[in-house]
Amino acid sequence: MSVPVTIIGGYLGAGKTTLINRLLAGPLDRTLGVLINDFGAINVDAELIAAHEGETLTLTNGCVCCSIANDFGSALERLRDSNIDHVLVEASGAAVPSKVADIAQTWPGYRLAGTRVLVDATDWRRQLNDKYIGHLVRAQLHGAGLRLVTKLDLCDQPDRELDAIQREFGRAHPSASGQVEPGLIFGDDRGGALPSDVSSTRPALTSTVFESRVTLPHQPLLDVLSALANRLERIKGWVETERGPFVVQLAGHRVTMTPAAQAHNPANQLVLIGTNDAPHLASEPLRRLSS
Repeated sequence: MSVPVTIIGGYLGAGKTTLINRLLAGPLDRTLGVLINDFGAINVDAELIAAHEGETLTLTNGCVCCSIANDFGSALERLRDSNIDHVLVEASGAAVPSKVADIAQTWPGYRLAGTRVLVDATDWRRQLNDKYIGHLVRAQLHGAGLRLVTKLDLCDQPDRELDAIQREFGRAHPSASGQVEPGLIFGDDRGGALPSDVSSTRPALTSTVFESRVTLPHQPLLDVLSALANRLERIKGWVETERGPFVVQLAGHRVTMTPAAQAHNPANQLVLIGTNDAPHLASEPLRRLSS
């Protein structure tokens, strides 16, 4: 019997890892294999994802649909003998999930259950109008079997945003703080048609990694990160200040620093993702702060 595969996609910071963590933390009637693939020089999502009873595999750098398709197949092969009931694939935020799905539905021993694409209710309009990433975000949402709308609690008019997304792209469901009915994730729904020119969807996204082993000053660090919020698409990773270790997230141009359960080695490691040379330029004030 073929193992079903569900692709979880969405642009950078939409909430994919949060959704998967919530699924794994809740009651499950099946054993999951989770394939994590994050855009950037290090697989930060592998560090942040929760442990579970199934087997979590981390792939290497890049979009699974193009640059590491062979590794994706190897990961599916490794899961074949693991008594997995269902596979979840967290596609890179820079990937078109329906292209990842093309591999899953043709791999021996597996079948495509569906594609679920998350959309940030607070930032989707800006993303669609961005000359660098708009085409990618539109292709992600058009190719989804189901759209899950996140961060509606941060909107002044959440019902209006949900209705607008449904008018633009089709069927969508709210997902509050990563909470969603498991049946919406695991049910069969393969997805819609992509725009005819989707093959040209390659945003000018680049990434760089900031690493440091020194303890950073908390408030100056927060000031630097806040100043970078409108220059980057995503920051994720961890830092250590005089107040302890923190998980850092920048999504939808909002910065959060959440206390971490333990320190990491190195103490500070952040992936900066943006368009063109923005990540490299943004790393400079961080390096000055650690010098």
